[in-house]
Amino acid sequence: MAGVALATVALCLLGWLAYDYSAVVLRLPVMVTAAMLVVIAARAVALLRGPAPGVEAVAAPHSQPELKDGWPKAVLWLLAVLPAVVLLGYPLGLGLYVLAFVRLHGHGWRTAVAAGLAISGLSYLGFVLLLSVPLPLMPLWMEAP
Repeated sequence: MAGVALATVALCLLGWLAYDYSAVVLRLPVMVTAAMLVVIAARAVALLRGPAPGVEAVAAPHSQPELKDGWPKAVLWLLAVLPAVVLLGYPLGLGLYVLAFVRLHGHGWRTAVAAGLAISGLSYLGFVLLLSVPLPLMPLWMEAP
């Protein structure tokens, strides 16, 4: 949960500080981030309180206990999208990030390539074309000062 919170806040800060997005452009990401932080805080409070007295804790069927030991790895995976987007630009960096993530988690090349292309294409279509969000299409280091 901390990794998700850190990654979403970092993405908003990247848009504000590195790409100089206006308040209008940042409105949606900041609102989504704020909502996520509220959900994360509520979940953290529920976890800290534990189960109600007399109720036995039951693991959710989709829980992943091994993630507790590997949380630094999970946080690093979430944060790895930032340098990918800065170094390669939004569509290419995001697509390659998703491809690598899917491939390294045991899926085949077809699935990984399809996921990378789908995420890049859908996010480009949704954000750049439909919502006119000025995403960094070129790598940050290639943009004119």
